[in-house]
Amino acid sequence: MHEGLSLLELLVVLAVLGAVAALGYANYSPTYRLNAGVAELRSLLQAARTEAIRRGTLATLRLDQGALQLEVKGRVLRRFSPGGFGLTLRAPSEGQLNALGRPQEETLLAFTLSLGSRKRSLCLEPGGLLREVAGDGC
Repeated sequence: MHEGLSLLELLVVLAVLGAVAALGYANYSPTYRLNAGVAELRSLLQAARTEAIRRGTLATLRLDQGALQLEVKGRVLRRFSPGGFGLTLRAPSEGQLNALGRPQEETLLAFTLSLGSRKRSLCLEPGGLLREVAGDGC
């Protein structure tokens, strides 16, 4: 009677599990980086709204060499660099939020992060609502 696994059978099972894990990781890693980048960008946009309301003044979001920075009264408070996540950011070159945390020009501000064919957008509505949209554009 044969009991247990032979070394060869065990190695075959481990090789199959390794291949399945590698395929799962290949799909998970870009999604994780995109999700992490979206979370960081959302944090910066929420900070911009908070600073504008708290200080009662304009908060400026400025795109500078591929990175988005938050400025209040000419001073940079925070910076989001999508390159650290391997992402590309498409955003307005400049946008301002008024003391109510709303876009100064009362227009939608769209921020899109992409990694290959994967894209996610954060949309800052004229009323100040921040929403996330899968894909490109708001």
